[in-house]
Amino acid sequence: MASRVQCIGTLYSIKLINTMVGDNLYLRVKFTLKVNGDFVNIYMNTPKYKNIEYYRILETFSVPYDAIREYDDDSYSLSLLNTESELGGSYNDYKLPFSDNPSRLLIKGELTPYGIKGHYVVDTLENDTIEFNVTGTMYKNGVYIIPTLENIIHMNTDHKPLDLYSEYELNIEYNNIIHKDDGIFVNETPLTVVGAEPIDSLDRELIDDIITLSVDI
Repeated sequence: MASRVQCIGTLYSIKLINTMVGDNLYLRVKFTLKVNGDFVNIYMNTPKYKNIEYYRILETFSVPYDAIREYDDDSYSLSLLNTESELGGSYNDYKLPFSDNPSRLLIKGELTPYGIKGHYVVDTLENDTIEFNVTGTMYKNGVYIIPTLENIIHMNTDHKPLDLYSEYELNIEYNNIIHKDDGIFVNETPLTVVGAEPIDSLDRELIDDIITLSVDI
């Protein structure tokens, strides 16, 4: 079972915000990559206590030391590539620069009901690509059950119905984005499943529980 995504593209826009959740400081990130002419939205939500990932994000997006001083006095290694986006961006109230030669990033993450959630981000010089390694099944037209998430995901459908209790490797394509929201390109259902190859059977009780507990189907 899997719900993994890997994406390489040019940084189009970026927004980072620090928020407190209880006693823990979190870094919330929303950014867009331009990938083979499409605009791919990615989000990250990382607590500071996960030290390595938290500071890798600040390093990769070249957030300067003076911008974080309201939150902590820590130091970290800034990206030698000086990451910049095409439209520019922000870290809290600090404005991040834009560039006619924006940076290229590699993102590894997972497909969730809320979109693509990044877990790892780093500078790269590799070519544009977006790859999905997602397995699941189809509940009804446009509604897919992803067992690894124990949840459902809405995606456009371009294939025949599937056996509910069989696991499939889903062939997913990313659709072009249709409008802007707060400077970020958005589309409620940017993914289309264009094919599915059966690979295994699924736990019937797990699938039934996911359907019972899901309120968005």
